[in-house]
Amino acid sequence: MTLTPLQAGSVSDPALLDTVAALSLNGIVFYLVGVLADTRGTALMKPAAWLLFTISPFAILEPLAYLSETAEYSRAVDWTYLGLAVTTALLSHQRQRKSFYYAGIVNTGVALWLITTHYEWFDKPAWPMLLVGVGLAGLLAGLGLDWRERRRARPGS
Repeated sequence: MTLTPLQAGSVSDPALLDTVAALSLNGIVFYLVGVLADTRGTALMKPAAWLLFTISPFAILEPLAYLSETAEYSRAVDWTYLGLAVTTALLSHQRQRKSFYYAGIVNTGVALWLITTHYEWFDKPAWPMLLVGVGLAGLLAGLGLDWRERRRARPGS
């Protein structure tokens, strides 16, 4: 199996797309092995499962960051990377995994930096204003969720 037909002929390393896909799939395998070790493993396997959970989101996202950083592929790679980073941060809430939150936040910042660089938006004031607005909206949404959780957790509510 190869992803070579999906790339343009002008890339400097024809094996890069296959390598990135394999590395990201390794991250998914790390997570699945961590789930198995956590749910069906012995007590000695719990620390290993925790380690696999910790590295899996970074192992999935970092190869995509490198692919986006090369700037040899479609700009859709940049936006896909951003979407996956934000999704990873949001999914951290479901399983209460700090590593997914940290990986999502760090990679969201990297993706925004790469997008800004590739589109040369550093000199356009609308871009930082949009980012600040979206960030404030996210903070307000988080505050609302926290307020709702605290209200639900109070006895007698």
